[in-house]
Amino acid sequence: MHDKPSSESTAETLIRFSSGPDRGDATDVLSAAEEVADDVAVRATGPTGITAYEPLALVSTDGETRMYAAVDASQATDLVRAAEAGESTDFEPFAVVEHEDDGTLPVPDEGPLAVGDRRLLAKCGWANPVAPADWTLVSERVTAETRLETPILGRGRGDAVAETPVTEAWDTIRETDGEPVVVVNAHDTDPRHRSDETLLAGATVAVLDAAVTAGVLVGATDVLVLLDADAPVRPRLEEAADALAESLPITPKIAVGPPEYRAGDPTAALEVLEGNDRIEPRRQPPSPASYGLYGRPTAVHSVRTVLQARAALQRELPDLSPPGSDDGEPTDGERAPTRLFSVTGDVDHPAVVELSADDSLSAVREAVAPTDGVGMVCVGGIFGGLTDTLDYDPTAEALTEAGLGLTGGVEILGESRCPVSEAGERVQFAAEENSGRCVPGREGTQQLTELLRDIYGGTFDAEKITELARVMRTTANCQIGATAPRPVTTALDRFGEQFTEHANGTCRHGTCSDNL
Repeated sequence: MHDKPSSESTAETLIRFSSGPDRGDATDVLSAAEEVADDVAVRATGPTGITAYEPLALVSTDGETRMYAAVDASQATDLVRAAEAGESTDFEPFAVVEHEDDGTLPVPDEGPLAVGDRRLLAKCGWANPVAPADWTLVSERVTAETRLETPILGRGRGDAVAETPVTEAWDTIRETDGEPVVVVNAHDTDPRHRSDETLLAGATVAVLDAAVTAGVLVGATDVLVLLDADAPVRPRLEEAADALAESLPITPKIAVGPPEYRAGDPTAALEVLEGNDRIEPRRQPPSPASYGLYGRPTAVHSVRTVLQARAALQRELPDLSPPGSDDGEPTDGERAPTRLFSVTGDVDHPAVVELSADDSLSAVREAVAPTDGVGMVCVGGIFGGLTDTLDYDPTAEALTEAGLGLTGGVEILGESRCPVSEAGERVQFAAEENSGRCVPGREGTQQLTELLRDIYGGTFDAEKITELARVMRTTANCQIGATAPRPVTTALDRFGEQFTEHANGTCRHGTCSDNL
């Protein structure tokens, strides 16, 4: 069963205004349009993932949608008046798309919206994210006996089973004594990670339904969604939870944590939920699946993970889905899940794109406009790998083999950026942000920072750096300690000659000249 077409789609002309919850100008645009609307329906929708287009106006009539990017209040008024009068505006749409009314965002043939394979993003920007009528509630159709057959892997830094099958953790939870809990860990203060934020804002009902669906499958009595306290999507999530109060088999609760990077670690998130003063990752084993929140068996997943599981169930279960998938393409239950990438850095506007295994990671370049050329790219968030190419398959296997990160962040760094400086700043952040609980995280990041500082004084010991990085990676108990060396080791692999140049008193980018 597909997610339902938008409930207002029967109107002769419907104008949608798509934007994220952090855009103050979007409120002015919507208000201006609503003030002059009479016969034309005006609706607010969530973000598409392409922030360069926001506020995005979508004017739909009889199976045709005209798309207008970055509209202001005056243009919104003109669009409504022109639609009421059956006339055109003085400004042209950037795309006109003919489409079926299948409840998903029409996609132009070219441009940022055409990048990749929009599946989890299919309804983002098109459906009302907080209106249950616009979405199918999968949680109503599954039971504790339902089993997920598609091999869904955990996605993102906040997932306790990242890049391993979620069903393994779910089996452990079912076999463990105690009342199970599901935690959707949407706590992420890293601006390089926008994928979960986009899904929360653009598919809010689906996220809550996905969380509860996971809860039903593992026999949970509680479902929690954890945000950082500054998350702009919080009011939207609370509105959707209220709208779903009578519809979901488990009532999800919204919780918030301090806006600190380390609080997004899966087990640190449990410390936040338990109200502990000291936020630090827990030692494992035991895993959260066997001993999690207050000692209960706990599934800790990212937004992307629970939505991937929900989408797989829509395809798998005969009573949920005719042949086809969420985006209307014919498929069978074995369709490989996609991977979302948040594209940030030295670009005009950040973007979120969704790629299948058949795409190339280099496709993300088509969704943004670099503002300083492309000198290098960091793949995998703040502790991702630095590389000089994006010619990789967007799969865990290919990215891991290249030494890159799997959190879904792709940071494009301009030609004026220095890889030595970039690596050093990221390790310094790790030294300041780690919880101090494990030695590699506490001492290792400090030692690595000092070794990089020594380069500016003329001492470069690549062997010592590499060995320290190996020890940290293989012995750290926390994510920060294990991943902090990655920007350094990948920079050494791909930009090693620039480390030598720095030791000799030269920075080809001029970034570090005052420190040499």
